[in-house]
Amino acid sequence: MIEALLILLALALTALCAGFVAAEFSLTTVERSQVERAAATGDRRAVRALAAVRHLTFQLSAAQLGITVTSLVIGMVAEPSVAAVLRGPLEALGLSSDQAQSAALVLGLVVSTGVLMVAGELVPKNLAIARPLAVARAVAGPMHAFARAFSLLIGHLNRAANRVVRRMGLEPAEELASARTPQELVALARRSAREGVLERTTAEHFVRALRLRELKAHNVMTPRVDVQAVGADASARDVTQLSAATGFSRFPVYRDSLDDVVGVMHIKAALAVPSDRRDRVPVAALMSEPLLVPESLPADELLERVRGQAGMAVVLDEYGGMAGVASLEDVLEEIVAPDAVDETRAYSGGTSDRDDFRQHALWLWDNVQDVKATITDLIAEGDRVVVYWRIEGIHQGALFGVPGTGKAFTGASISTMTIQDGRVVRYTVLADRLGIIQQLDGTPA
Repeated sequence: MIEALLILLALALTALCAGFVAAEFSLTTVERSQVERAAATGDRRAVRALAAVRHLTFQLSAAQLGITVTSLVIGMVAEPSVAAVLRGPLEALGLSSDQAQSAALVLGLVVSTGVLMVAGELVPKNLAIARPLAVARAVAGPMHAFARAFSLLIGHLNRAANRVVRRMGLEPAEELASARTPQELVALARRSAREGVLERTTAEHFVRALRLRELKAHNVMTPRVDVQAVGADASARDVTQLSAATGFSRFPVYRDSLDDVVGVMHIKAALAVPSDRRDRVPVAALMSEPLLVPESLPADELLERVRGQAGMAVVLDEYGGMAGVASLEDVLEEIVAPDAVDETRAYSGGTSDRDDFRQHALWLWDNVQDVKATITDLIAEGDRVVVYWRIEGIHQGALFGVPGTGKAFTGASISTMTIQDGRVVRYTVLADRLGIIQQLDGTPA
């Protein structure tokens, strides 16, 4: 009876040891950013897990103390109790009392150690590595209670270990520096490209994305002298004509001078106005709020801000005047090839002759299933015709460098044609490449 109770106690201690092992591995493998996001939602267990990650050395010492103590007690309890249970059957097999006692002790050691290794160490370790966040959330509370209960002992053990580490010329760290530095990631990407694990283009994009943080807004912006802008008193018609003439789709809106930017105007807003009203609708009624950023803003932060602000930011100099503008395209050009994200070109051409007019139509037909092109507006001036299109279809081919996704999308484009003797002799197309790429959740290749 006593042996059975001792075996049950050993199994309970094995489960307790498994909890300490799970805590040790989950807290060292979990991504801190994942824990922070979960904690930000109000998850109380994630908050406890985040606190444990922030005091990792103390928590690991608590886990190691628990593992050591439970393993020792299991050895003291399990081996003799298992041996006592096995001695009788071994004697029944014809072994003498001394032989049965020795064999039972050996088998008891093997059985108890095997159960402890598998159930108490390997299983929780593998589980913690496979599901670090879930395991960390589950064990953070009990580990916090255990660490508080034995905080004095754990503190003494930590201080003793830290003294040894300092004598070795190292400074103990409270948190795990698990993330690789950008320099390490750059080296890893380039080595992967050399070994053929990553495509060279993909690796180069990755390296450029990592180095984006080294650039500032003034490094990626379009300078003031090259900025195309519209006045706040301009009309929607003025915007459509400026877009057709320049090939741009976004314009800063100013009141008295470029140093007084009051908004950002997108060609889509102008096209949404009925053609017969565009002369009467002012830009001030259509523009969106401007995103104003200092020229010292890191480019990676600029990318995050500009994605949600009409795709354009106004960059201010140290005196508060306009230094230039930075669009989503400007930032992405630092990561991918400029011609891959240029929203003013629909494909490899841009301005082409009448034969490429047919080529463009065939290219669209080959890459978009169930394509539907609707003329939303048309302006004719002399020998030039500007046509505003709405393109709808299902993405099936390599559209703007994005492999087929099977997704439905809607895009806008502007075609400018020069007509002579009833024939197209010059053809230019402006397409909202970035808008379509974002709908496809793709990255230009």
